[in-house]
Amino acid sequence: MFREGRWRLSREPSATEESKYRIAMAEAQKRMSLRGFDLLKKQGIMVYSTCTYSPVENESVVDFLLKHRHAELVPLTASPASSLGFPSGERRGLMEECHGAGRFYPHRIDSVGFFMAKIRRPG
Repeated sequence: MFREGRWRLSREPSATEESKYRIAMAEAQKRMSLRGFDLLKKQGIMVYSTCTYSPVENESVVDFLLKHRHAELVPLTASPASSLGFPSGERRGLMEECHGAGRFYPHRIDSVGFFMAKIRRPG
């Protein structure tokens, strides 16, 4: 059974089904991230977080926001519980700033895993 976030299939999805789902989710998340950022006051901070490890829904969304708004990624403080953004081999033209985001894996935090990025609106 495929499960990531709250999406479930009782059978193994085809690559096409999974790809369509991820693309649709990423597009919705891009729109939401732009809207959330636009509502920030100067020097305001937004936390973008998902319950998935998909670079399409994580680093790609952060990259999109950084390219379409005057936004800054606030690097997360490295800790034993987190890994920096960009899983190995997943850079594919994304802005280097995305490396300051973090992935939190279940075996390190004794909880469900997630992705997180802190984004600031400069003043």
